[in-house]
Amino acid sequence: MWKLAQKISLTSMFIFDYSCDRVHWSTWYNSPPLKAQSGIAGPVYEGSSAIPRLAQVVYYAKMQEWWKTNPTWSSDEHELSVWIASQDPDFFSREFPFIGYLQVEGETRGE
Repeated sequence: MWKLAQKISLTSMFIFDYSCDRVHWSTWYNSPPLKAQSGIAGPVYEGSSAIPRLAQVVYYAKMQEWWKTNPTWSSDEHELSVWIASQDPDFFSREFPFIGYLQVEGETRGE
């Protein structure tokens, strides 16, 4: 049996980023931990992610253009995205109008 001679300080972080197409990714965002809860040894993280309406303005303008092509189903966002990429190949490298994919990374360090 062993005993710990010094106190260990743990620090944790939880970050995420998102993408429309799994090729182009947003910047990483930090998610701070909630207050420590009784009976739980480590930090607890909880969060939600949403896109600001301003980030969707250009996307919805493109959607209006796409509707003029008389698509089979006007709510098919996959086909809309394919159409946008064919018209403007760099669109999803500079615009992030929706969350298609989410990457999450967590890390705990002891000192």
